[in-house]
Amino acid sequence: MCGILFLYRSAESSQGKKQGIAAQHEPVVERFLPGLQSRGPDAQSSDEVRLRSGATLVLQASLLQLRGRTPTTPVHKDSSGNILLFNGEIFGGLDVPGGRNDAQALLEALSAPGADVAAILTALRGPWAILYWQAASQTAWLGRDPIGRRSLLLHHPSESCPDLIVSSRAEQGASVATAVPQHHDASLSATVQDKHAETPAEAFWQEVEPGCYSIAFGNPRLLEGRIQVICRHDSKQLHLQRIVEYKHDQHLLDCSRSSGAEHQPGDLERACQQVLSALQRAVDIRCHSMDFPAPARSSAHSLASGQEMADAPVLVLFSGGVDSTLLAALAHRSLPESVPIDLASICFDGGQSPDRQSAIDALAELRKYAPNRQWRLIQVAGSLVDMDSNRSHLLDLLCPADTVMDLNIGAALWLAAQAQGTLHGQAGHDRQYRSAARVVLLGHGADELCAGYGRHRTTFRHQAWEGLSAELSKDMSRLWRRNLGRDDRIIADTGREARHPFLDEQFIETLLGLPLPLIADLRLPPGTGDKQLLRMALLSLGLPRTAARVKRAIQFGSRLSKRANIRDFGSNRAANVHKAGELQLDAVAQGRYGPGPKWEKARKEH
Repeated sequence: MCGILFLYRSAESSQGKKQGIAAQHEPVVERFLPGLQSRGPDAQSSDEVRLRSGATLVLQASLLQLRGRTPTTPVHKDSSGNILLFNGEIFGGLDVPGGRNDAQALLEALSAPGADVAAILTALRGPWAILYWQAASQTAWLGRDPIGRRSLLLHHPSESCPDLIVSSRAEQGASVATAVPQHHDASLSATVQDKHAETPAEAFWQEVEPGCYSIAFGNPRLLEGRIQVICRHDSKQLHLQRIVEYKHDQHLLDCSRSSGAEHQPGDLERACQQVLSALQRAVDIRCHSMDFPAPARSSAHSLASGQEMADAPVLVLFSGGVDSTLLAALAHRSLPESVPIDLASICFDGGQSPDRQSAIDALAELRKYAPNRQWRLIQVAGSLVDMDSNRSHLLDLLCPADTVMDLNIGAALWLAAQAQGTLHGQAGHDRQYRSAARVVLLGHGADELCAGYGRHRTTFRHQAWEGLSAELSKDMSRLWRRNLGRDDRIIADTGREARHPFLDEQFIETLLGLPLPLIADLRLPPGTGDKQLLRMALLSLGLPRTAARVKRAIQFGSRLSKRANIRDFGSNRAANVHKAGELQLDAVAQGRYGPGPKWEKARKEH
């Protein structure tokens, strides 16, 4: 994993400056360096390009080392001047021989004579965000994987900052006031700078929609300094388009033949095994595309007392619910029994939140399921003071996301991903431990794919199977905008890489081949029919209590939302009346919806 930054300054903006390229861009680039270093603490490098138009480019990247012991440069450049910044993992779509660096193999493919850059990029499987400079054509290629699992933001030029910037995250000090509202549908495939157009006074940031884009800086009109256009290149991979759309074929919605009591004997069991096998493969890939630490290695992240502990290669953000417990159980089947698995549980209620209680109970089931595995439940204690004291930093990470729900989810994820707290059920439980794992398994996508939200029941009640299918498709189409980019920025800031087994392309293809009423039968009660096949998978592994657990979102299960609502709106009920989660943060900060937040006072007191 790495952080990437691409900065373009037009010739007009650079005129009259005597200092060199690096010096011209230094004040802007410096604002990104802390964020890039957090995402990639092991190595940083940069390169600069002077265009024929007189404009300049700066390309900078940082590296989180997951393979090998010697960090490689995160800025890959070949003898022809082509440059690649790659943040991701290639799990298919390109042949990468064992032991080869993904980015280096991709650069060779992109730079080959006659290479179809768009076709190569849109065929990749796995999470990725990219910036590729094609020297001969003076074209910059950028994009994200079709699902949008890695963050990539676009900064639009303004009077205060006339540069075009593409980055993994906004700069230090970014404000939500400079973000494109989440309802704004500005397309990247449009003019982003026109010499004769009015330049906005304030810059703003926008999530790059998943896909592949190019900017032809060698365009003659660009040489005149007039116009700059970002072009979208649609994927020709029909199977990948089907994955992104997540639409079940009509015959798989026919409940007269494939639902409830009308299932043929063994249908559910066979479907469960298909799903379990596909998800196991997804977990295997994500647990093995890294180097394992030596089992007896002393960790700098171990108990504060100095006691030596073996490093865990994988961390699971763990609520004790269906998704996280299933991932933990499958990670056990992937990893050598000699290595521990870390589980991080976040609680804002003094250890008494529903998620903490569920996590402890699920841990007991996991220890019975795999008694020879060392399971370490890290009890992370969060508070409103923690959120308030880190508020400015969290807002930088969230940008352009800007609602109360974004902040609550972001704060809970960020503190959980720190994975620092006391270890449950071990001697010296009051001592602090921090996980050394660099890979985090997350349950993103399980609810969207398998009908895990309460509103899915409402849709099903009114619109039956076709309505439910359409709702799931809509959920998947906006997952990149609502969750994935934001949460990638949050997790990566802790020096760990987020991996999403439920969003594995082959796993999604497996679900698309099954009747929807097998995946979720919402005629059955909560805790049974929603995410039906995932619950059956847990039952087949011998984890019955977790299999029956009802869904809770992290901000509710950890009790963060309840505490924040009481403080900022006067009560949980008042917050619900105002639909607090959907409110923009600046409106709440002005106290329009209640007594007003006390976060500023709390931050100063802290």
